[in-house]
Amino acid sequence: MIDTLETAHVAGLAVSPKLPESPGAVFDFNPRDTDVNRLIEAWLALTFAVNSLNRSMGLHDLYPFVLNAPAVAKLGFVAQRIGSAAAAPERGTAPAPAA
Repeated sequence: MIDTLETAHVAGLAVSPKLPESPGAVFDFNPRDTDVNRLIEAWLALTFAVNSLNRSMGLHDLYPFVLNAPAVAKLGFVAQRIGSAAAAPERGTAPAPAA
């Protein structure tokens, strides 16, 4: 999910559907530096668009999964744990000496 949204960001992609109930998104953010809600919102817009393109060509959905509430909660939990681990100091390293 992160890598795909990062590619959309680097490509300057924007999804602006004309259908009233369709999700849209501008990928003007780095997905590695944002919250899970924004990731999910962008992911839903992107997968809706690519699935619609595939269907119009008679192909199967590129992303045939539904992100239900428990799945979104789990993604949020995992993102929070990764963020916490990245912010924590490494185990077994000595603090820098005082200047």
